[in-house]
Amino acid sequence: DGYWRGIEDASLLDFIIIGERFFLNSSPNLFSEMNKLGPALLQRSMLGASLGVLLSIVHGITDWNFLRDVYHAICLQDFDYGPLMTSSVLKYYESVREGSMNLDLSKLMPFEKEIIKNHHSVEQLKQKIDINDIFADSANLALVNCHHERMNGNGGPKKIKENELSDLECIIIFCSNIFPYNDIEYARFDGKGFLKKVFQAEIDNYIGIKIKNMISGCLNKSMTLKEHLEKLKNSNE
Repeated sequence: DGYWRGIEDASLLDFIIIGERFFLNSSPNLFSEMNKLGPALLQRSMLGASLGVLLSIVHGITDWNFLRDVYHAICLQDFDYGPLMTSSVLKYYESVREGSMNLDLSKLMPFEKEIIKNHHSVEQLKQKIDINDIFADSANLALVNCHHERMNGNGGPKKIKENELSDLECIIIFCSNIFPYNDIEYARFDGKGFLKKVFQAEIDNYIGIKIKNMISGCLNKSMTLKEHLEKLKNSNE
């Protein structure tokens, strides 16, 4: 379809909306916390979450509740930032995303260093939202913690390499890092052939062999994302 081969028109915002429509929990508390992220960071998380669900489906995960948990694990990855996020912290994480190893924290304010130190804390998320209301299995919340790992082992907090990561962890790492932290400029037909371009990128810190194999499967599928989801939802009803 349009996102794979660029044959049809496609929009990234539509991609976000499709994921939101099928998987986002409608809890008022969740919506309240999401709005605190600001539109740019929120859309980045939701774009990655939609992509994560798609790769999970193509990889053979068909349990609807588990797919919703995967969606929320990616969508919630930056929730502990809330209104505290600053441009300096965003710049720091963009450098991390790009694979920089020599990061200078000296120019950050003390509270910004504290934000980075406490990031991806599951306990902080538990203080903000009712996990049992969002996740079908609260144990899947642990998936949030892997999003700063890297295929080459240079990430954190565990610094584990691709051969030690599960396929699902690889999906989450990829989808959590493929999109930049700075504002994504949406435009008409900006999704046309987008995923194929993304998947052809050579970035060894978060694109590894497992992800490339999954991508090959994606590119060979003939159904559109919406058709995948409609079929899957019907089979789970």
